[in-house]
Amino acid sequence: MNPFFVNPHLLRFALLILVWPLTFSIPAPAQSRAAAPFSKPPSGPSRKIILIAGHPSHGPGDHEFRAGCLLLKKCLDQIPGITSVVYSNGWPDVPNAFDGADAVLIYADGGAGHPVLQDKHREVIGDLVKRGVGLGCAHYGVEIPSTNGGPEFLEWIGGYYEHLYSVNPMWTPRVMGCSGNFLNSGVHIGFTE
Repeated sequence: MNPFFVNPHLLRFALLILVWPLTFSIPAPAQSRAAAPFSKPPSGPSRKIILIAGHPSHGPGDHEFRAGCLLLKKCLDQIPGITSVVYSNGWPDVPNAFDGADAVLIYADGGAGHPVLQDKHREVIGDLVKRGVGLGCAHYGVEIPSTNGGPEFLEWIGGYYEHLYSVNPMWTPRVMGCSGNFLNSGVHIGFTE
């Protein structure tokens, strides 16, 4: 199998997840609230999505944040009314990077090295969210220490991954009343009755 093959269904799903929140803020033309053809550009201003690619942290072909953001940009830029900008190596290197942003996606490693935890980036993201800019995190971009950024992520994106806590399994299931069921024939490991 070609290692550079991208499943188009997964790519469409990723685009849907990223672009879907923006659809609530793009008003339909007053004369028609019916669904317009996808190829028709929206009448309002273009929506700007900032894609922040984390620092390289693995070898070639593994966790390639820049390549992933560039691929996502290529797809997003084909959608009428959407423009996207990729900033590599963990954070934009220009002071006006977030001007006019409608959404920000952070695709990076997390933990103490999370891009939001560096310098005054947390304040920048907090101000953007207060202004109504959408925020999304991908991969370990959702991993943030519970006492250093956790409360903000809980407010901003609805949750976060906490190392050694957000793991499976944290509990052992107790399945009752399944003995003799043909579906679990031969299954004994990990189940109690």
